[in-house]
Amino acid sequence: MNDVVQRVVELQDADHRFFSPGPSSTPAPDLLMPYGIDMAGVRVLDQDADDGVTVEVADYGALKVNPWKDCGRLLVLERDTGATRLFFVWVPKALDAELAAGSTAPLDVHLVLHPSVSWPCYTNTPYWDGRCRDGWQNWHCSPPTMREQPVFVQVGLRYAATDFHLAAQHVVAVPGQRPRMALVVPVADPRSYFTDLADPSALVPALGDVADFLRRRAGLGIGGAASVGKVMVSVYSLSGNLLLKSGKGLFSGLPDLPRSLPAGPLRDFYARRLTQVNAFDINLDNVPAVRAAAFRDLWRKVTAWRSVNPGARAFYYTTRADETAHLLTAQPGLFGRPTELNLDAVKKWTDMSLRDAKAGAPRGLAREAYSADGRFGVLYVPTTFFRLYIRNGPNEVVENPGRGFRYGRGNGHSWFLRSLMSHALRHADPALFVPGPP
Repeated sequence: MNDVVQRVVELQDADHRFFSPGPSSTPAPDLLMPYGIDMAGVRVLDQDADDGVTVEVADYGALKVNPWKDCGRLLVLERDTGATRLFFVWVPKALDAELAAGSTAPLDVHLVLHPSVSWPCYTNTPYWDGRCRDGWQNWHCSPPTMREQPVFVQVGLRYAATDFHLAAQHVVAVPGQRPRMALVVPVADPRSYFTDLADPSALVPALGDVADFLRRRAGLGIGGAASVGKVMVSVYSLSGNLLLKSGKGLFSGLPDLPRSLPAGPLRDFYARRLTQVNAFDINLDNVPAVRAAAFRDLWRKVTAWRSVNPGARAFYYTTRADETAHLLTAQPGLFGRPTELNLDAVKKWTDMSLRDAKAGAPRGLAREAYSADGRFGVLYVPTTFFRLYIRNGPNEVVENPGRGFRYGRGNGHSWFLRSLMSHALRHADPALFVPGPP
């Protein structure tokens, strides 16, 4: 791994600057920890919460968060090998302190895999430091302001900081605690799309390269794969296919009877390293029957993983009622009785005029459930909850303009990742956090 932040600085222009020029090339703390980000409660559905969901703007003062002290560091690294070479790595303050103190403990990692970027503005741009030349020509590509911009760099920045605010969501996720795991956001070459990271045998060495870079940076010895500790994996939208699709993905090496898995790297990954999987409104296929079968296959693997790893955690956020029903019934006794909330009958709407509107569909019934030990959770929110759920093209729009919740930071599909990552982190292994300021 090599530090390439200076190359990123050179690619920026005055209107799209994130990293400051100069020897340190560090982003301003208010860019990594902006005010106004979303955070969710321990449970998401609540009859008494605005619009029935406990998502609210994070109050840094109440959380004792100081953006200038808690922002951590954002690094941009290039890997020497593999198809995926660009990695954005956020190092929280607690982890920075551990490394500075000489800790050689394995590095705990939260890996976030973005959906495929297969549109012309990406496929026509050289990976990873090319500039977009034709994104402005296509409605679903970059807006005109992105012409001549480094689109792959912008993908990493969007997820880590400027759009989904994943680094900041880590800081606010657990009141009174601060994260100590590294956030790793690789950016895929659309021609290969994470083929070199979508199975454990390739993923662990790549994360080992990240860990060794951080160790060398702190003047510590390197350990390769042995440098990797717990691994949390989050997928969103179409990147759900990276968990399992057509016999490929991170769960493809796990047999349905995992106790027969012999000792070795694969068993070590599933039984010891992989600690949590978060799926944010994933889509395994556009054909309903194919998607349903793929989901059943994926959940069967997750259930098998649970049998070989007692500490396994999984949280599933979705707009699909059939997948929710399958989760709640496929393994009797795993989930407790779900909370069901009529989103039209909640006490407070952020826009009360919508509650009495004559036009528009009902917002619908949401469901939320957890396992008795709190390690597994599912949240279902119907697409009709949102004013605009998604726009897949000029002629394909999923929306509820008459009564839907008006989410001001994007569409409803992106709400799941932008607003609920903090919820998944709040239910993570406590060992991934340390006490915050008193």
